Amino acid sequence: MRDRLVVPSSRLIVPAALSRRGFLAGVAAAGLLAACGDDDSGTAATDTPAGSSGDGSGDVAGGIVGGLSALRYYGPYYRAGQPARVPFGLADDEGPLTAELMPGALTVSVRDPNTDEVASGITAELYTEGLPRPYYAFEFTPETAGFYDIVFDTEAGEVITQVQVVEADDPTASAMIGPGDEMPALETPTVDDPRGVTPICTREPDCDLHGRTVADALAAGEPFALLVATPAFCQTVVCGPVLDVLLDVLPDVAGVSAVHAEVYADPEAMATPPTQDDFAPVVGDLGLAFEPVLYTVGADGTVRERLDYIFGEAEIRRALEALVA
Repeated sequence: MRDRLVVPSSRLIVPAALSRRGFLAGVAAAGLLAACGDDDSGTAATDTPAGSSGDGSGDVAGGIVGGLSALRYYGPYYRAGQPARVPFGLADDEGPLTAELMPGALTVSVRDPNTDEVASGITAELYTEGLPRPYYAFEFTPETAGFYDIVFDTEAGEVITQVQVVEADDPTASAMIGPGDEMPALETPTVDDPRGVTPICTREPDCDLHGRTVADALAAGEPFALLVATPAFCQTVVCGPVLDVLLDVLPDVAGVSAVHAEVYADPEAMATPPTQDDFAPVVGDLGLAFEPVLYTVGADGTVRERLDYIFGEAEIRRALEALVA
């Protein structure tokens, strides 16, 4: 049996004292952060398998066991009329596929809620650098609300998943700051003024992205990135390393700085289940329902891109370089 990556129990990891079920109940009540695409068994959500014999025993391709399915690294937060970045992985009956078993790219087509094909020939590139978990990502623009079928062409056959698109003015989705919006002048925690957040960085050792606030970065009139992530409590192969990846890439992109903001106000004092007050102000200020999130902001203060849930070195580098291109 080949080595396997461990499937994360959640895209948003909380201190061990708080169970995942209790956390989800709490955030549902608070109307805030939620985990992405994972079921209660602790595995990422999967979709229609390709090439399966029906009993999970049929080989469908070299090194792949049983049916091939999509792992959904996203949630129902896409808005009609806006570009949707769709990250996903592949799995068989043994779990997520490792990079050597995944083709370098997949061809994707999209069917709208009326089952009409609205996009075809889209290339979903495989990303492997900077994160232990390989993933694909592609973009399309849904024009109407509803459920869209996403069809991936593989050697094993078609793999089908779905994304949910809501109306542009849906309160849940429209509350989130996104591309084209002005980045609010947030007074994020700094070394000199933690503003009630402790610790201001759960990385060990602390990162050096807490020297100024988002408001300071905006006032400087320079392009920058804002990463909302909690390294200590998101140590899965999906989201844990993103701060380290950002720190590695930043020195290579001249003229771009970054700010890091934690998710929790005080993890040691957090209620079970958590309440709205347990989250750092940045979560509510940006209308976030998940993490990690990376914003890139132009010199004019406008959000250029928002990378959600899973993003590796290549996408981070591309997004930062686009700020100074």
